[in-house]
Amino acid sequence: MKIVPNNLLKPTEKCIKVWNCSYIAVEGPNITGQISLEDIAIPYTSQYRSRLVLNANSTDQPLLYGFLGQEVTFLMIKVTYNQELDPYYRYEKEKYNITYYYENEDTLRPIGRLLILTGSDTKKIPQIFLNNPYENEVVLDILMATLEQSDISISQVQTTTFTNLYYSNVISNESFIYGVPYTGSSQLVVLNNESNPVLYIPYSNISATELDISTKKITITTIVNDQDIVLKFLTDFDTYQAYSRISWVRETDGLTEGAYRFMTTDEVYYQNSGSTGVDTIVPEIYYYSTSGTTIPSGMTLPLVHLSGVTSVTGWTKSDLRLAILSGVTDNWDGNIDINDVSVQLNKSGSIATIDSITTVGTYRIIFSVSDIANNIRTDTISNVYVT
Repeated sequence: MKIVPNNLLKPTEKCIKVWNCSYIAVEGPNITGQISLEDIAIPYTSQYRSRLVLNANSTDQPLLYGFLGQEVTFLMIKVTYNQELDPYYRYEKEKYNITYYYENEDTLRPIGRLLILTGSDTKKIPQIFLNNPYENEVVLDILMATLEQSDISISQVQTTTFTNLYYSNVISNESFIYGVPYTGSSQLVVLNNESNPVLYIPYSNISATELDISTKKITITTIVNDQDIVLKFLTDFDTYQAYSRISWVRETDGLTEGAYRFMTTDEVYYQNSGSTGVDTIVPEIYYYSTSGTTIPSGMTLPLVHLSGVTSVTGWTKSDLRLAILSGVTDNWDGNIDINDVSVQLNKSGSIATIDSITTVGTYRIIFSVSDIANNIRTDTISNVYVT
């Protein structure tokens, strides 16, 4: 059955739409053509999602493929014009066509609302450059992917940088049913300040993460051509919290089978039970001479658990740490290596720090340890008697 529009009304709209996993041609309420995409399945090894704003009247803007390198096997660009400033953008007249060209090629090709390019492991899509002759900015939502590729030279490696971030701009790809999480996460997601995803990084692609608090940045190195992703934050607090969250969600040691971790903009979750927003709890220091984490008011060395030890004269700060501390734990980071605890040693009545116990007498020992989020625990034992 075909519905005949009323000819007295405005002309019937004809357009191509996406509907029910198909591209359809419509004329008013009627579907006049259809191609199903249900049988399309394009394989990939790594994928990258981004959003790019093309400034008004901009030319020769490179479309970076992120950590995928300079060639990909799948590229989709969805173009959004500023419909608030100009509602007639939908008619896609000539002024609404941005253009692109391939690297090392001069031919300009138009993009109206959508561009989809596919390639293969032997015929990849090269770097493209974009022009926007339109008098307003244009937003591009981009999905790109590639099959496994050969190494590229260091001169080709590009660093992708995201700036002005809060810790909540870094989340993981979680899933929900009626507000309840039901699957674990497999990727880090970077959001822009409009809460739109601009980057997905599979955990399996991350080879290293590095914190540089002096510049408030986290560098994520991927296994894809050693590509670096740099995240720059607004404050030291955001930098530490983001680094702690990234480390926490990637940690799998000690998780039971079927357990998972993921984080949202506000909270982190573990196995559907318990959640917290940021890590502000200091680590716990455990002592041999007390029950648990109670700071000793004083102690006599050597301790009773050191069987066979009759003298501590000559002990270094490292010896004291191993003899007095039984462990260090953190609510997010789990067990912390005792060797990460700093030790300050003073002879009683002196403010000068020393490196070892040289004579019998009374000493003061200060233990200090921090977690990944820079929550610092400092314990002072003022009366340490060496006999």
